[in-house]
Amino acid sequence: MDNQYFSQATDTIDEQYPVFDLKLKDDQLVRMVGDTMQESQEHWNKWPYNFAEIDEQNIKYWLGDQMGEGYRAASGKVIKNMGNRLQTSARAVLAYVNARVANPEVSPSSSRGEAQLFAKDMADAMRQHSIDNDLEEKAGKCAQSLLIQKRAFLKQRFDPLAGPHGDIVLDYVPPEDIVIDKNTPWGGEPPRIWHKQEATAEELCMKFPDKDKDIKLALGIQRGTYSQMSRRETYYEVWFTYYEKGFQREGLCWYMPKGRLVLGKMQNPNYVYTGDDAQDRIINFLPFPPKPFIIFSYMNTGKSALDETSLFDQNKSIQDLYNTRRKQIFTSNDNMGGRHIVNSDVINEEDVIKFFKRLDKGVLSVKPGQGQNINDVYSHVPHNPLPAQSYDEAIDLRNEIDTGMGTPNIFRGDQSKNNTLGQDERIIEQAGALQDDLARAIDKAMQRHYRLLFQMIKVYYTEDHWFTIKSDTGAYDHIVINGETMDTNAKVSVEAGSTLPANKKEVRDIAVEAAGANKIDDLSFWEAVIYGKLPDPETIVQRLQKQINDPAAFMAEVAKEIASRDAMVDISLVIADKAPPERDEYDADYLTSFNTFMMGNRFLQLPPEAQERIKIHLAAAGAMAARTANLGMTQEEPQAGMQGALMDEQLAQDPEAMPPEQAPPPVAQTAI
Repeated sequence: MDNQYFSQATDTIDEQYPVFDLKLKDDQLVRMVGDTMQESQEHWNKWPYNFAEIDEQNIKYWLGDQMGEGYRAASGKVIKNMGNRLQTSARAVLAYVNARVANPEVSPSSSRGEAQLFAKDMADAMRQHSIDNDLEEKAGKCAQSLLIQKRAFLKQRFDPLAGPHGDIVLDYVPPEDIVIDKNTPWGGEPPRIWHKQEATAEELCMKFPDKDKDIKLALGIQRGTYSQMSRRETYYEVWFTYYEKGFQREGLCWYMPKGRLVLGKMQNPNYVYTGDDAQDRIINFLPFPPKPFIIFSYMNTGKSALDETSLFDQNKSIQDLYNTRRKQIFTSNDNMGGRHIVNSDVINEEDVIKFFKRLDKGVLSVKPGQGQNINDVYSHVPHNPLPAQSYDEAIDLRNEIDTGMGTPNIFRGDQSKNNTLGQDERIIEQAGALQDDLARAIDKAMQRHYRLLFQMIKVYYTEDHWFTIKSDTGAYDHIVINGETMDTNAKVSVEAGSTLPANKKEVRDIAVEAAGANKIDDLSFWEAVIYGKLPDPETIVQRLQKQINDPAAFMAEVAKEIASRDAMVDISLVIADKAPPERDEYDADYLTSFNTFMMGNRFLQLPPEAQERIKIHLAAAGAMAARTANLGMTQEEPQAGMQGALMDEQLAQDPEAMPPEQAPPPVAQTAI
């Protein structure tokens, strides 16, 4: 079976598949969409994937429905598992890998200050957008689906009703609602994705008014009564790749199986089209129009896009053995009192049951027949307990589940039996290493999420979108993002290991140790102590060298960074015709940042009215800076003037109050 599977997986490149084309007639398109979907569904429901079976069976295991008939306790209640260790271990894994959401990292396209500031703003905006869309919770749900159902999906879509200008919305999609093309390679873009959706007949007619008559005909609706129009129907949103004149294209259509009806079709909307393919690749972030799905993959042989197995699959049989052994133990304990045999001619079963239920109080009176004694009426067969090996096996099976899932007792938060804290920490570190591959798989999916989000922002943020970002210092920054001014040459990735839990104590200990060896600058040290995080090593080395070689320049660089940040925020506000906040001072670095911006290409591309607003603001800021500088230079003069006014008042009241004239200072004599 193994050889057959792998030979099929490697030979798929030679197969021929129908080509999608938006110019195809609906009847041709629906045959291609419907037939290929059925082929892919059949493929994923066979070994080694068995998705339909897994979706039903593994979810039952997660919920605790594991034993068929189950075990009937003395109370009469049926118990379906004897300790859902599989779920307990899975929860420990999820708690570890979902401790934090991976953060986006945007690398600037050049060393220019404007490009670097855009990279920082874009990373902050994407981070805030993900917070607003509950990425942490939805990515956590995907990790759970990946462990249980062997695949998981997120989807981005533009919702015109989200916010004043519409916004990009992030959805968690249940795995059973997604079918991807069976020929999708590992890490590759699926040629087709079918997203199962539901709507009432009335909603379908509203969404696709051009197909109103066809929808009603396909659903057998004649009079359009409430009972007919309120029935929920299944249809599919299909994202597909097709080819036109030798070029790869991306399309979108909606397909309803009932009536085999194409409800609508269009180009993939997640792209800015100019009519020139080369220009399209320049102004967009991604080289081709993207399908808006993020696919999660973990325990994969690399032969396909979706996983062949999962942690649940690998440990499910051990849970079955554990349930069996524990059921035997509980059944044995229930029969600890042995078996009772009675002569039914002397006493009936019902009386015996009543007697043993109130054995500590009751008296059972029986009369043996002639020639019989009490042993001829009643006898007891003692219970033979299970050997100690059965109890040991149950413990071993439970531990084997924990080992297979990579969750020792300390990792799950159970009581430790180790002698020292160091031993506990080493075990936790070793267990965490077993989850690093899962954390990397989630990081990879998050990188796809942020890259797709960057592209979606480029397409759909045709108006200014504002983000309020809270910095590490507690201050709030205002960021404006507009798709027309985005730097599509920037690079998007995720911070390595940012999914894993942050050990702030360890970070602080590293900073203290580095400070003792004079290997860290003051700014990085206090960032570690206060916020529990360190910048990248290159930044620490650069800061340290500046602080050692030129402390004044180091502090000036920190101040300049803050001033440049303030200037860029104010520039964005002025461009958007919004009033920047009043600042305590406008120093030289602030004015320099404004002047640098005005000498760049972006300023020249602004509308004349926006350019004029920037000039007016810069002039006002310069005047304010000049007044502040003059005030600092002449701050002693008002005090002298005040003293003179007081002296004049005293002279008017008492002319003799004039102070005596002071003799001029002696002139130094030079010897001749």
